[in-house]
Amino acid sequence: MKKYPIAIDFDRQHVSALQLQPLKDRVGIRAIFRQPLDPGKQGDGSRDKLNLLSGLQTLKRARGFSGKRAVIHLPLDQALCFPVEVRVKNDESLDEAILLEAGKNLPYPIEDAVIDYPSLSPTASAHHHIATLVAAKRQEVLELLTTCRQAGFSIDAVDFSPISLIRLHHFLFEPLEKPCIVCYVGHQQSFLQVINQDRMYAFSKFSWGKDALVDKVNQTLGLSDKVTSAVDLLQTYGISEGADHPGDEKIARIVARILAPAIEELVFEFHKVLGYARTKENVHDIGQVYFYGFACLIKGLDAYVEKWLNIPAVQADMGDRIESARQMASLTPDQAAGFCPVLGLAMRKIPWL
Repeated sequence: MKKYPIAIDFDRQHVSALQLQPLKDRVGIRAIFRQPLDPGKQGDGSRDKLNLLSGLQTLKRARGFSGKRAVIHLPLDQALCFPVEVRVKNDESLDEAILLEAGKNLPYPIEDAVIDYPSLSPTASAHHHIATLVAAKRQEVLELLTTCRQAGFSIDAVDFSPISLIRLHHFLFEPLEKPCIVCYVGHQQSFLQVINQDRMYAFSKFSWGKDALVDKVNQTLGLSDKVTSAVDLLQTYGISEGADHPGDEKIARIVARILAPAIEELVFEFHKVLGYARTKENVHDIGQVYFYGFACLIKGLDAYVEKWLNIPAVQADMGDRIESARQMASLTPDQAAGFCPVLGLAMRKIPWL
């Protein structure tokens, strides 16, 4: 029977983990974990490590998980991701050519970097390839691995959340003939990627997320139960000025107007990544926009973006493809929305498991 490793994702706010289990005709979730990190211990390098170690040790003691073998995500702010064209000369290997191109794009010496290329697309020429590169500082990766091992985990692979989201996307949706845009909205950071099959034409990460929307609603309306009430408003009204119940039209319009300036910032990020794809990659025809993460909590976001980009948009729904009812029942929709990348990470194939 196929075994799955424990998938672990962490940012500056949470440690999240998930482990899958094989079922007869679909994938099931064996165990799920989410714990906030202590905000009082953030901002200092050594205390950040202790904070993370404490969260990982709590995960190690959590019920439901099997084994100690794990796959982890690099924190989004510690990694770079970009597509490159690789031309292999007669006297060099493919790996050497990739390292040469990576060195041209990194803001630090190639000797200090860890490089991976999760996708490699051939072209008409046998010596010309399009690669998606992921890079991180070697010292930061080693420190992360050390912390995980101190907590009792054996790390089999290190991945990057945008790559994991592509893996989840391919599981949920049939591929389109045209390229598509995959958008993930996180707590404080979000990212966009223009992809077709495994090829990434463009990638952009930026400081924008659900927390800023919640803060904006709180500041404007002065809510008492701040997080819960604001998230409820995002889900119930969002950026759609329409209301499902008679008499709610006024509050729907108010919430939409509060959110509109921030949502327009997101639309601007779409225009930037589309501009890059068009000018640098000659990608002009986009088939679909797919929203993941906290974007799925914002009512009307898909319709709003579709209107401004003139591209069909949809909020991704795992539906009946993944059996998760019992494990996800303890989570609020707000909590569950953040598990998309770690779910894709949990699907990573480890040959020896």
